[in-house]
Amino acid sequence: MRYSELKLNGQPLLPGADRNVAVSVTPISQATNLRRTVNGELINVARDVYRKLRVTISGRGRRSPAFSDMFPGDDMTVQLPDPLFYAGADIGRTVIEKAGVLEDCSEIRVPPGAPFAQPVAAVGYILLLECKITGLSVQVDEWKKDYTWNLELEEK
Repeated sequence: MRYSELKLNGQPLLPGADRNVAVSVTPISQATNLRRTVNGELINVARDVYRKLRVTISGRGRRSPAFSDMFPGDDMTVQLPDPLFYAGADIGRTVIEKAGVLEDCSEIRVPPGAPFAQPVAAVGYILLLECKITGLSVQVDEWKKDYTWNLELEEK
C-alpha cells in the first residue's frame, strides 16, 4: 500500500519512506523584485522568465528515499502528489492529470485533454516539474529506527 502519490524521477518513494510526507511549493526568490514608482504604487519589476517554483519535500518514516547518489545540482523530475490550482488558463508546465473539485468538495481526476463528466467548481493540475536539487538531508535516530528526510528543489 502506498501512502503518498509523490514520484521522484518517475519512481514512487520506497515503502516506509512514503509516510508523513509534506510538500511545499513556493515561487523562487528571484520571482519577486518589488519597487515603488514615483507615485508610490508597488510593482514587481522581476522578469517573467523568473516565474519558477521552489519545491520542498520532507518526510518521516522507517527509512529514507534512495538518496545515495543524489547531490545538489543534479536533475530530478518531481510529480506532485496533489493538484495545484491556477487562476489563469496557461499553466506553462507538464500536466499529468486534471483534478476537478465538485460542490460537495469531493475530487474527480481525468487525463489532461479529457473533459469532466459533470460540472466542477474548480480545476487543479497534477504537475510534473523538471527541477535541480538545491539541498538534501537525512537524519537517522538509530534507537527508534526513525528517519527524517528533507529534499529541496528549484524548477529549471
